[in-house]
Amino acid sequence: MLPRSLAEAMPLPWQHQMRNLLAEFHQAFGHVQWPVYRVVPSRYERLANLDDDQLAEVGCTVEVGDDGELEYRMRDGRRIEDPEQQQVLVSCLDPIPPRGAQPPAAPPPPAW
Repeated sequence: MLPRSLAEAMPLPWQHQMRNLLAEFHQAFGHVQWPVYRVVPSRYERLANLDDDQLAEVGCTVEVGDDGELEYRMRDGRRIEDPEQQQVLVSCLDPIPPRGAQPPAAPPPPAW
């Protein structure tokens, strides 16, 4: 998967080659029933650092156990043993600016 903004920034000869390759690909595999994919920018985060919305996104819940400690569980009830070290993929804002966007302004120098 290529981010659209980067594909559009490729030199025109590359874009033409990519278009031709994709046309050949679709010609060869156009008969296949493709599923619908949803692609979102994502990053890895430690499970223990997620908020409630992010936990729901990855299919986890967190509860206070009988011993007073937090227990992280998968949807099927399996306990996650080491949530501090367990990394999961969560959605994030797209870090690649759209084509033609102005880069963010540099922070001002510290005042000494």
